[in-house]
Amino acid sequence: MLHKNFLLSSLFLLTGVLLILASCTPSPQFGSPGASIITGEAAMPAQCFSCEAGEANPPAYVLVYGGESGKLEATSTLNCDGTFSVATNGQASSVVYVVRQNVTNPDQYMVLKKGIDRSSGDIGLIDAHTTAQVMIWEQVNVANVPDFTVFNAAHYSKYEWRWSFDADLVNELSLGVEDIPGLAIEEAEQYGELLSAVQSAIDSCSDPQLPGGQALALARLVADALFGGICRPCGPAFGSPGGNQTPPPTNLCVPVPKVNFDFTVLPPSNGNGMTVKFINKSTPLESTENPITYTWDFGDESTSNELNPTHTYDGNGPYQVTLTASNLCGSDTVTLQVERLVQLFGSLSVTKVEEPLNNGGPAGGWEFKLLGSDDNDVATFTLSTQNNWTWESGPLPLGTYTIVETTSLSGWTTTVAV
Repeated sequence: MLHKNFLLSSLFLLTGVLLILASCTPSPQFGSPGASIITGEAAMPAQCFSCEAGEANPPAYVLVYGGESGKLEATSTLNCDGTFSVATNGQASSVVYVVRQNVTNPDQYMVLKKGIDRSSGDIGLIDAHTTAQVMIWEQVNVANVPDFTVFNAAHYSKYEWRWSFDADLVNELSLGVEDIPGLAIEEAEQYGELLSAVQSAIDSCSDPQLPGGQALALARLVADALFGGICRPCGPAFGSPGGNQTPPPTNLCVPVPKVNFDFTVLPPSNGNGMTVKFINKSTPLESTENPITYTWDFGDESTSNELNPTHTYDGNGPYQVTLTASNLCGSDTVTLQVERLVQLFGSLSVTKVEEPLNNGGPAGGWEFKLLGSDDNDVATFTLSTQNNWTWESGPLPLGTYTIVETTSLSGWTTTVAV
């Protein structure tokens, strides 16, 4: 009898413990009795997710989409320490999205992603790497499955997160959900750039999948490197003479930009050095599909990544200025010489040439040559009474020039500094 009472007491105690444990588990919005439990942690930056008084506002949602159904199967919310626990219906594979509305920009959502090939248990960390893996999965299917639509948090937040790649699409996917965890994206040459771009988007509390973003462009390039058929090869446009006559995939890589620039030398404020305003004339100048990065090397150990920079030099030059434009298809570079030019206003005057001009000469006037520091012929000109013995040059670099009289055999010379 004592033994029977002991067993009953133990059973009641065990039942109570189970009830307490059950009450600690977040109640799923979707799922069924006896559902499997998935736990994990999201690498949500502190600046994008914080809890006030123990509660996040707005909350970060954990959304689980079944790999077999292609539909939203379970939801939960992220705990203040970034962990979560969600009850699912036990599908063999799933895609997990962690989303949170941007506090300062309500139309923008921060998104983390991970593909899993298990029905329960701890799935580990959801971070930039796992997000990049899902982005590759999305881009491969966008390119190969006509009705596949990428998850867009800002859009589906208005429809209770009911994004779906339904059962019909599940059977048509060229890359299954169960394949996501095994994607060796780190083998791609552009993996480092992709990971950095995804992390940068996460740190700015935005969706790495945003159209026109660097992360999306790099995801397409990595997907193309691993699977092919994602991006049209860089080169002549579709339908152009000598171009590809086969319609390209949905996602395109744009050609390498053709680089060119101009500049204007501004008057110095104190008479020393020069300030130069650079005008970028590259084509295309900008691209939302394949962002272009510009790098200026001003030739004095200074650089800039601005589109149209202004730079001040200590000297008058010459400086070799190089502009490089890069996108995912490659780069192009051009170098121009920049220097401060001046006009030789009245540099040849009667006082400088009075003697040879007053000693007679040809009726048409005296001919002179202006030679540079390396004795190269800069200009040829004529002086006579008709021009009052003065001459104005075109733009010339600062320096010293030699004036040589070439009409007679005397070879009269003088120098002038500008």
